[in-house]
Amino acid sequence: MSKIMIYVLIGMLTFIAGCEVNNDYVFDDISTHRITKYIEECEAVLQEAPHGWKLVYYPDTSQYGAFTFLMRFHDGNRVAMQWDGDQDVTESNYSFNTSQGPILSFGTYSLLHKLADPTPDVIGGKPGLGFGGEYEFLIQNVSDRKIEFLSKKKKRKVILEWAASEDWDNMEHNREMVQRFAVDPQLPLYHYLQIGDQLACFLYSQKMRMVYMVCPEGNSVQAYRLPWSSTPRGIRFDEPVTFAGITFSEVTIDANGVMSIVDADEKGHFFRAESKEQNCLVRYSGAVAASKKYDGFNLVECGSGFDVLVPKDRGVEEFRFYWNLAGYAGVELYMRRETGIATYATLYPHTVVDDGIGDCIVFTKPEFPRYEIGGAVTNTDYSWFGFSYEKILEPLFLTSEGLTVLAFGKQTFIVKNGDSTVWGLCSAKEGRD
Repeated sequence: MSKIMIYVLIGMLTFIAGCEVNNDYVFDDISTHRITKYIEECEAVLQEAPHGWKLVYYPDTSQYGAFTFLMRFHDGNRVAMQWDGDQDVTESNYSFNTSQGPILSFGTYSLLHKLADPTPDVIGGKPGLGFGGEYEFLIQNVSDRKIEFLSKKKKRKVILEWAASEDWDNMEHNREMVQRFAVDPQLPLYHYLQIGDQLACFLYSQKMRMVYMVCPEGNSVQAYRLPWSSTPRGIRFDEPVTFAGITFSEVTIDANGVMSIVDADEKGHFFRAESKEQNCLVRYSGAVAASKKYDGFNLVECGSGFDVLVPKDRGVEEFRFYWNLAGYAGVELYMRRETGIATYATLYPHTVVDDGIGDCIVFTKPEFPRYEIGGAVTNTDYSWFGFSYEKILEPLFLTSEGLTVLAFGKQTFIVKNGDSTVWGLCSAKEGRD
């Protein structure tokens, strides 16, 4: 082979090696010209939609359902937003940058930022984490009526689509539907869906935008998380649900709280537990073991018997529940004051009992004193902590009937047997303080 041919081959190999790119990158052509072209296309299309844009945003389907936004993009890089979370309306700045490709960035604080806000008082997200939302999106594809993105950090698919005029008219109805699927803290927690002779248990979380479903499958019982988005008539699941041979994607709810399956060949019958004493009819074995895969949880939503645990007016921010602490389960109140941070905790021995329906957990009196960990807080605060344990926590955890545990991945329900208004939905703890 001639020297000239060898040099040509070396040059070609060098060129190919130099052109190697990350396979995760969204564009085949990553030239500055191509990135600029995408940004220009996106910027032009954003202001052309006659009724603005609609975003059904799932920040993390393993933990949360969707939040629906309506947006209008204006001259001067301004964007107005409303959503189905509340009646707030924001107007903020947006911009484009090329830090990791063509990126649309919502720069100043907007409704989107609420899902990423680390302060739990904003909309009740996880302390330090919010709802895992993002506000910078990598442009994937631009068309006349749709723009596809990936969220910058977690690379989750996000789609902006043309809004219709009725979307703006219906937004108040969407908000109302979100509220209707909140669990009344004074009523029994459990709802059921019956199709033919088969029964499934449905638990609702308005805050997490999630339905938790427990249903029999053959000789076992399965637990599912069903992320949902709001509609003007009810909720729509992220993926179709099949139960008892019936597949459906949407559930409506009327002003009287009556729920119905939409577009199913056979109508199911939804009903609430007859009394707060009624246990979940489809509890399942192995629920405690499934929950113990995670070491700790934070309380995110609760019924009337639980809601006194986190009084904001006293500076108490969190109720935490821990497994796997040297064979014990622990509960902890977490207080933040200007003078410091304090926690007050107790470890409980516990046993798991299968009563023929499914797993129950029974706690027994601690064999050793409570322990306290705290910063510069007052003796009055500690006295209040002690009172809370004696009057609230111990009657809850030391109940002779035990507690039902229902595990759904990173979420776990803890429900007092004999009174299902006493319940807490806990989410796996990620990070601390």
